[in-house]
Amino acid sequence: MLTLSDMQEHEIAVGDLPIHYYRRAGGPQATLVFIHGWGSSGRMWLPSFQAIGDLGTCLALDLPGHGRSARPPFDWYSLDRFVAVVRGFLLELGVEKPVLISHSLGGAIALAYAAAYPGEISRLVAVAPAVSGRVVPGARWLLHPAFFGPLRAISSVAWPAAALTLRSRRLRSAAARLLQPFRLQDLEDFSQSDPEAGLASAVVAARSDLSGVLGHICAPCLIVVGKGDLTIPPQEGRRAARAIPGAQLVELPARHHPFHERPDLFFPILRSFLQS
Repeated sequence: MLTLSDMQEHEIAVGDLPIHYYRRAGGPQATLVFIHGWGSSGRMWLPSFQAIGDLGTCLALDLPGHGRSARPPFDWYSLDRFVAVVRGFLLELGVEKPVLISHSLGGAIALAYAAAYPGEISRLVAVAPAVSGRVVPGARWLLHPAFFGPLRAISSVAWPAAALTLRSRRLRSAAARLLQPFRLQDLEDFSQSDPEAGLASAVVAARSDLSGVLGHICAPCLIVVGKGDLTIPPQEGRRAARAIPGAQLVELPARHHPFHERPDLFFPILRSFLQS
């Protein structure tokens, strides 16, 4: 298991945004940069630090509005700004030619980064990536600007209430008995993220279409999807794999979190890709 000596937490300024991140020193072969998905945080990747940390130094940032990073205003959020934060984060740390490992909304960010800056990364892994905006059925309509007002009002009440509820020892104990540890962690991260970020980031995922730029990606690319994913349909990953030259597609018997649900299958595949 990870110990305090294995993993450190830091904060760095990217522009005017304080960005929190996790770091685990590893081998000199590569720097592995992990990008989490919607409503999550960098700590979702800590088991991955343990599984493949021998392959290089591991970094996992909390995206703005998530985890312990800065909370920009609602109108800040866009795919381009997320990409700019990730790039600024790498430049501030002096990271060159990293491996990007990403999930869900983070997959869209990593793919957009690789398309915009094709010479700056060495490899790309996108797990259950959002590619064309075809996420949860009906999300495009629900996240129409006409609904922003009511949704912001609801989330401003519901989000803090969820966070307060999850602080209850009794409820946490009950949830721990009913849920797998990673799902409890997801709930905690979801409740602790910023309500404005939750809605605005969902809009980014549901309205970003990368179909026209995926062909610009030239780094070796691994796309992993869960065959039973009900959050982002596996067709999204298949679409990305068809459009990216030379991309490798792997479909696993899992849902939205293959690295948590089937680590026995996921990590050998990831390790093989990174070492090939």
